[in-house]
Amino acid sequence: MNILLTKRFFEMRKQLVFCTALTSLLMLGSCSQSEEVVSDATKAPIAFNSYLSSATRASIKTIDTLKGADQGFGVIAIKHAGEWDAITDNTQKVPNFMYNQTVLWDEANGAYTYSPVKYWPLDAESVSFFAYSPRVTSENASLFSVSDVAAAGNPTVTYTVPADAQEQIDFVTAKSLDRTQDKTYGATGFDGQGAVYFDFMHRLSKIAFSARLTEDYQEGVTLTVTSLKFYCTDASIINKGTFDLSAQTWTLDGTSTFPIQTADAVNSLSATDCVVTSATDLTMLNTADNYLMLLPQAYGEGSMSIAIDYKMTYKDPADPAAVEQEITSVTGEVFPLPQIKDAEGNNVGWKQGKSYTYSLVLGLHSINIDTDTNVDDWGDGGSTDVNF
Repeated sequence: MNILLTKRFFEMRKQLVFCTALTSLLMLGSCSQSEEVVSDATKAPIAFNSYLSSATRASIKTIDTLKGADQGFGVIAIKHAGEWDAITDNTQKVPNFMYNQTVLWDEANGAYTYSPVKYWPLDAESVSFFAYSPRVTSENASLFSVSDVAAAGNPTVTYTVPADAQEQIDFVTAKSLDRTQDKTYGATGFDGQGAVYFDFMHRLSKIAFSARLTEDYQEGVTLTVTSLKFYCTDASIINKGTFDLSAQTWTLDGTSTFPIQTADAVNSLSATDCVVTSATDLTMLNTADNYLMLLPQAYGEGSMSIAIDYKMTYKDPADPAAVEQEITSVTGEVFPLPQIKDAEGNNVGWKQGKSYTYSLVLGLHSINIDTDTNVDDWGDGGSTDVNF
């Protein structure tokens, strides 16, 4: 989404808008949980429209990953009178239409499918839809849970972030409120065709690391990062939260935090050597899209650190037989991550739907970290330089 810390915020507001006209096999709807679903000429099936407005990296949710085998998304739908945001009686906000409904892509038919098929209500009531991915299943029940089918109030999803960075995932949600058959979206606005339009957005904070050289060295000099590890130096980083699918806000569980770790922790972010070649162009150090996907929060000074190994070598470019010689090497160098602060110096931390890149500036002498400002296509949030 520079041994200084250049602050790159990225508006992760990635619109994963799921655009596929569903045939009558796809339609969502019924007047209540107890109502028998019948297919007749008086009932209109509910369909999904979707499209992808912008591309993203492989580890981030995209239209393609959502269409992957056994991926898809979950849906909660609630039938109600009046406008959803005007409801004050939470007993009207019970999943009475769909609950943790699995929606999957059918490649053979080129459409999203689910069962049982649902239809638009015939009365004057509306339906509000809430979608989330990954969908909650028995396989990920240790990490994800959805609010109970009998729970009154806004539907929620609770997520516990794994300590291992390679197991952390992108969590996206969308909502479509107060829908009736004649108030459904097409590609250019309301079209009355019974389609539900989802605009998915990222709900976590994405953390990345990059590097550049302190200066452009002579030809033949190479700097190679051989290891990059991330770890928590105290037990203050919260790893569990509940996301309100309607308000689109997090409530963090302050009693659930990552354990204190060491530089030998499992959070290796660079599985292969990364060659840094420029004092101006950044080289991403997160290999195989091993980004940190963490709950949005402010953190204390020194709560997290990175440990880095790198070496600088020289080989005479004019001599094909020359042997590469090591100039210097750094092993296990530890750097605390500075806080993310606003222009007034307030510790604002990571925000929902933004990407932060900590940029190391490496060379023969001192090391600095930046939070730079030009990552991914999630929007630019400004920059601040911080000296270590």
